[in-house]
Amino acid sequence: MRGWLTDSQLAANTRWPRALGLGLGGLTIGAALLQRGEPWGWAYGLLVHALIWPHLAHVSARRHESPAAAERRNLLIDALLGGTWLPAIGFNLLPTALVATMMAVSSVAVGGARLLARGAQAMAGGIAMGWAVWGTHLELAPSVTTLVACLPLLVLYPLAMGAMSRRLATQLGQKKRALERSEALQRTVLNALQAGIVLYDADDRLVICNQDFRELYGPIAHLLEPGITFEALLRRAVGEGLVPEAIGREDEWIRQRLLSHAIPQSAVQRELPGGRWRRIVEKRLPDGSLLAFSTDVTELVLRERELQSLVTQRDAYAQALRQANDHLAMLSDTDALTGIANRRQFDRRLRDECRRARRNKTPMALLMIDVDHFKRFNDLHGHPAGDQCLRLVANALKSCAQRAVDLAARYGGEEFALLLPHTTEQEAVTIAQRCMAAIACAAIPHGDSPTGPVVTISVGLATARTSEDGDIDHALTRDADRALYLAKDRGRNRLATFSSV
Repeated sequence: MRGWLTDSQLAANTRWPRALGLGLGGLTIGAALLQRGEPWGWAYGLLVHALIWPHLAHVSARRHESPAAAERRNLLIDALLGGTWLPAIGFNLLPTALVATMMAVSSVAVGGARLLARGAQAMAGGIAMGWAVWGTHLELAPSVTTLVACLPLLVLYPLAMGAMSRRLATQLGQKKRALERSEALQRTVLNALQAGIVLYDADDRLVICNQDFRELYGPIAHLLEPGITFEALLRRAVGEGLVPEAIGREDEWIRQRLLSHAIPQSAVQRELPGGRWRRIVEKRLPDGSLLAFSTDVTELVLRERELQSLVTQRDAYAQALRQANDHLAMLSDTDALTGIANRRQFDRRLRDECRRARRNKTPMALLMIDVDHFKRFNDLHGHPAGDQCLRLVANALKSCAQRAVDLAARYGGEEFALLLPHTTEQEAVTIAQRCMAAIACAAIPHGDSPTGPVVTISVGLATARTSEDGDIDHALTRDADRALYLAKDRGRNRLATFSSV
């Protein structure tokens, strides 16, 4: 199954078989636990394993960068968890056999013998864990209730696997028929090409050639059958006078041609009877075989200048397209109003820089900045003046992000952010104070602000804690937001750090 399914298809195709198998398996294990008289408290763990885990496994596989690798990991977890229940049921024969078989079938279907062996090791580990919890008391004979509970798994799971195999076999048949149609089409296309195509194997014996190649060597076309050697064809073509340039020096020409054929270097043009010229290209393939094709070059030469013009135009169009794409990419990462980075670029850079900081154990800081009483500014001066105010604030903040790695971005509305990689908390405090000073220096008249006559900002500062688990980018923005709200609560026009929250 793994050989001709994509990673995402593999994860999707294992979801419902796992859900069905574990659901029915949970029923058999539950009956065996009931037979043994285990406490009902274990039923909650069994329900989680049988009903919730299959969907958690599917979600984790779909979100993993390699769904196939995640699915193989999930199958090992299946085997481990399945093994832990076997001591709990005293290795009751029928449930144990069904669970082990279900795990083995799933492992073989996805990863073959290698995954089967690893799954067996995982199940053995689960059994050891189960022994540590439930002990080694055996209760091999199933009760009638256990037998009945095993019937759905015994009947429905093989049917489900059979249905899946049938579907996969149907898909394989469709692929095979499509391949046959493709091969027939390729043969048709090969013969329709206005070029001579020929393939020799690693021993320089003819494998296949097309109609154009046969017509090219008409007098010896009857010899062009699979198995004949290149040297035999070459000597016969020279002997029939099909190579004008070899006339009078046949042996020397054949020797040189065999040498160039053994080690192809570049395309050559050769004269053929009737004043025809062909361009011949030979290439050795990785398996040692040789592919050769030849085309008439007369019209090609006549149209060379036209082709060169077309190539020049194509390159110009490609360059223009690249420039347009670069411009679009720049626009998609830029805030249209302020001209600095937008939220999309900020989120991407934040994620990348947090990963880099965690990997390299380097400090990183984030400033979340809010324009104080901006709604009052808009209400008093109008939205055009408000837009101009945001542009002035953005320019001032951008001037404070002096290094190439620093990023000033509009986070949303009147809120801005400064991303500061390789920056300690003390260094970030200095930059934050510089930002507040730059806004004060801009002296944008407010007219309705309780904090003063000019526009001011509140700043929240947080530093990344790279030693902790989890997504530090989310934690960093959360901490900076908390610090910003603290700065607002304390009267605005000030800086607050997360450590002071």
